[in-house]
Amino acid sequence: MDVPFISDPDTLFQDTDPKFVFAKPELSPSDPKYYEVTAVQVTAVSENSDFVVVTKENPDGEPVGVSDWIITRTEADGATQHWPIRDATFSERWKPVPGKAGYFVPRSVPTRMVELPLGGKVMTSRGEAVGAPGSFLMQSGPGRYNIISAHDLAGTYVGMDDVSRAKLAELVAKGV
Repeated sequence: MDVPFISDPDTLFQDTDPKFVFAKPELSPSDPKYYEVTAVQVTAVSENSDFVVVTKENPDGEPVGVSDWIITRTEADGATQHWPIRDATFSERWKPVPGKAGYFVPRSVPTRMVELPLGGKVMTSRGEAVGAPGSFLMQSGPGRYNIISAHDLAGTYVGMDDVSRAKLAELVAKGV
């Protein structure tokens, strides 16, 4: 994908307006947007292996190490999405489903984001993440960035302020 490389995400994030704040909502199982994921923690990796998980954002795979988690989300149509996540970030962003070992639901954590009208590539702790034009650069902590597609944002998050709610309404109206 021919999109600009973001060599300094801190500066880009600081210099880009508007800033949006989105969070995954606290949902009950009866809500149509409720979903659960399965997750397993990596307990061992061969010393000479380049263990990676292929993700939507990184088709070459993101490296995975001991204590990382691998999350799998299965959509209603049976399609699956996988992504790795560091242990500390996993416990911040996911909570266990009571009575269902290995299943987790998102915690509602406000996440700051800026829109990337031209798309972009950014280096994450796991390698390069790529987003098409209209995707979003998300900041999950100091110096921790990733990219999320407009489609995934609109289908998973809620706006935490008027500007963010208006952006989500715009994305939904566009049918992303």
